[in-house]
Parts: sequence; structure tokens; C-alpha cells
Amino acid sequence: MDLLSLLNEHAVIELSREGGVAYMPKLAALQRFALCDLSSAQREHLCRLVGRVALLAQHSEQSRTPGSGDQRYYRILIVGHPQGEAQATQAEIKVPESSAPPELEILWKNGTV
Repeated sequence: MDLLSLLNEHAVIELSREGGVAYMPKLAALQRFALCDLSSAQREHLCRLVGRVALLAQHSEQSRTPGSGDQRYYRILIVGHPQGEAQATQAEIKVPESSAPPELEILWKNGTV
């Protein structure tokens, strides 16, 4: 599935931080963004960020590097309806915290675009 086809005004983006040695719910702090609730400038900014981050991502179907179990990562789940399709489709992106841009951390912490 082409990621860009999901990023339209009907998509929902969920962002969380996961991983590490111990699970702490406060550190996961899911942020949810419905693109229909954002202004066109906010929507464009968020979609650009997701597109940039997708280039850095390790997709969930890729195997993890041995010894990286204590590494935290940002998980981005995009749920959307590609143009002309009635059924929802989703894509998942995982970005290691060490290679994530500062904008992604700010978005996760603040929950505002």
C-alpha cells in the first residue's frame, strides 16, 4: 500500500512511543490526529513530517537487529481510505528514537501540530 494514498483528509494518524526495557504507560502516551480536524496548513505540515519520517522508518515487517530490545521507537499508525475505496486500510511505521527528527518528539509530547 502506498503511504501517500492514505494521507488524505479522511485519515487518522496515531503516534506513540514504545519499547525500552520496562513498559510504562505514561511513556507510551498515544496521540491521535484526525486530519479532517486540522487546518490545511496543519494537515500539510503533518503529512510532510510523516513522509520524511517514513524514509527513516523500519517497517514492522522488517526483523529487528539483535541486541536492540531496549531501544525505544516511535510508532505511527495511519488509518485511511485510499481514493475510491470504501474499506479502511492501515499502514504502520516504526522509527527508532535515536534517528527520529526533533519535530516528531515535539509532536508526540505536545499532541499539537
